Amino acid sequence: MQTHHRAVVAERFGDPAGALSVEVVPTPKHEEQDVLVRMRWAAVNPSDVLPIRGAYRSRTGLPFIPGFEGMGVIAEGQPGEGSRVIPIGLPGAWQEIRSVPRRWCIPVPGDVPDHAAATAFINPLSALLMTDSYALPGGTALINAGSSALSRLLAYLLRRKGMYVIGVGSSGNPHKTVWDDYKDPGLMSSGKARHSVDILFDCVGGIEGLELASAVRKGGAYVHYGLLSGMPSIRQLTDKRADVGVHLFKLRDVVHTASDHRIHELFDRSFDLIRQGMATRIAATRPLEDVVAAIILSVQRPTRGKVLLRV
Repeated sequence: MQTHHRAVVAERFGDPAGALSVEVVPTPKHEEQDVLVRMRWAAVNPSDVLPIRGAYRSRTGLPFIPGFEGMGVIAEGQPGEGSRVIPIGLPGAWQEIRSVPRRWCIPVPGDVPDHAAATAFINPLSALLMTDSYALPGGTALINAGSSALSRLLAYLLRRKGMYVIGVGSSGNPHKTVWDDYKDPGLMSSGKARHSVDILFDCVGGIEGLELASAVRKGGAYVHYGLLSGMPSIRQLTDKRADVGVHLFKLRDVVHTASDHRIHELFDRSFDLIRQGMATRIAATRPLEDVVAAIILSVQRPTRGKVLLRV
């Protein structure tokens, strides 16, 4: 096993162009309960960029290696050598070799391609868990950032549960209808949706989340699962819409508290979605050294699919 490897390191908080560098770091030693995984592919997600910019300073120590999602193979000289796995639970995917607790290495079925496996964690598990928890058959769901991969997957699952779904947000216009099961492209902009939606799924927050909350009916639900704007809105929303149930969804909390059986059951369902043709679309791949360019590309063209780092 090599003694050093390449890794993307965040030395400080701020814009990725100034905060990130690709460095040679010591390869961790193999611990009894851990597995050394040689990464092949790592995804670039908004949840990776937020801590780089300093959104979670209180729980993020410097320096750190970003990246919550990817796939690799168990390194040479260990039980299961060469087996493909998805490491979960901790950041650190943006490097060549990482140490992961064995229980957090999810085996990849033989019929699931590498690229699909590299994006089988964050979007699918988030969509599955939110659908399980909040779907209301016969009700109406409103989803912002409607062109994103996660929004489209969430809509697919909600429709399977019998919900009508409206997706908004495109080209900088948070009220523009992207898709609408009611076939009414002016539903949101015309104001006809006011207090008529059962559930709002918000991954943006800030002013947009507050404005869209006006569409939720009394007794409805607001599910906050992302912070693309970088601006929280839950406290203001609680004051503004006390008649709406406010729910904060964090995939991290589920992963760190669920049983091993529950985690593997969720991944089995994620792999089934891939087999059904619902794998996340890959927009581009870039080498590890081009991490800043990969981040820029993922931000500029989010509707084209995920960007993967070739590790």
